[in-house]
Amino acid sequence: MRKIALFVVIALTLALPAPALANPYTLWDGGNCCWYAWEMAKQHWGVDLPWAGDARCWRTLDGAAAYTVTGQVYHVRAVNKPVAGSIMVFQPIALDALNGGKSFTNDHYGHVAWVYAVDNIQPKGWQVICVRESGIWPPKGWDVWHGCEYRDNYYYWPPGGMKGVGFLTLGR
Repeated sequence: MRKIALFVVIALTLALPAPALANPYTLWDGGNCCWYAWEMAKQHWGVDLPWAGDARCWRTLDGAAAYTVTGQVYHVRAVNKPVAGSIMVFQPIALDALNGGKSFTNDHYGHVAWVYAVDNIQPKGWQVICVRESGIWPPKGWDVWHGCEYRDNYYYWPPGGMKGVGFLTLGR
């Protein structure tokens, strides 16, 4: 009897349509930059990004297919200049440079952030990149969205760019 019940449960499970792809990243004590960037891509681009591993690996999504709920296919594109509505990808070397050349806990994983604005500033050629970002074990007091703590932050972008920093956009 148990075998029959198990068979029925398995058969029904296989017959049901597959659920929409869920965020493959986990929140760690209320935060995770990958979880937050993945959710921002879903909210703003309307796609489920493929899993890419740690933040430092997200540039490997260049050319990857991303699907909407209706099955439309888009492709992730890696670019070297900041664009509003993109994902900023930091390699560990960039995080060390931003921290005055010193490593900090977990910087070897890299970092990703959602870019919501890019503004030109003085001196000529410089830009400020406005992002929303999370991190594992974020400090308390950040804003909370769907259980994930995040903050607004900004980074200065020099005319020649920054070593170890790139951006992901979406195209057809």
